[in-house]
Amino acid sequence: MPDCTYVVMGQPVIGTVNPGRIAACRDAGKLELSRREWYDLYVSSRGEKLP
Repeated sequence: MPDCTYVVMGQPVIGTVNPGRIAACRDAGKLELSRREWYDLYVSSRGEKLP
């Protein structure tokens, strides 16, 4: 399978109004994951594989 990049055009939700934490999270929207990385992250957050 070719290595593809999955790009999400959305706003990260960081759950804070603290300016220091906001500054620390400013690059969150630039995160790029391959399909494999996205899948692995999704599965680990759910604790079960996709069908």
